[in-house]
Amino acid sequence: MTKDSLIYVSKIVEKYKIGGRVLDVGARQVNYPCTDGDRNKIIYDSCPKRFFDDYTGLDMIDGRNVDVVASSHKIPLKDRVFDCVMTIDMLEHDDDPFQTAKEMMRVLKKEGYAIVIAPFYFPVHNYPDDYFRYTTSGLKLLFKDLECLEEEMTVHHSRVVMKKI
Repeated sequence: MTKDSLIYVSKIVEKYKIGGRVLDVGARQVNYPCTDGDRNKIIYDSCPKRFFDDYTGLDMIDGRNVDVVASSHKIPLKDRVFDCVMTIDMLEHDDDPFQTAKEMMRVLKKEGYAIVIAPFYFPVHNYPDDYFRYTTSGLKLLFKDLECLEEEMTVHHSRVVMKKI
């Protein structure tokens, strides 16, 4: 997760008072805490876990901030159990983002929020591979069963906040 994405998530959580159970799809932290040259002085930690009381991180590879190791194409959790689902800077690596979106919507409670951030104009970074770039229209199409509350495009990212009605 980039620093800009982390700041955006922080603002959205505060604006919409998002709490309860949160599922972060693609949670494995690969951007480790950044420093300004002094390894003891952390500028930011790229994990959004600190914003939530009940956070579950899901990723296909075990690692930092991962609670459930599984494919986002078949999330091994019950229907309608999360108050918020999010995927931040991950969908470009997903070879079937429509299936991931379907699964995220399945585990989201009615009146729950979805925070989705994906690259728009960003260098290719194969981790493990890199398939797509997104506009806000593309993200809304993936999550077409949710109501869009706000959308934003920056030079590098597309961002949407949606709600299950």
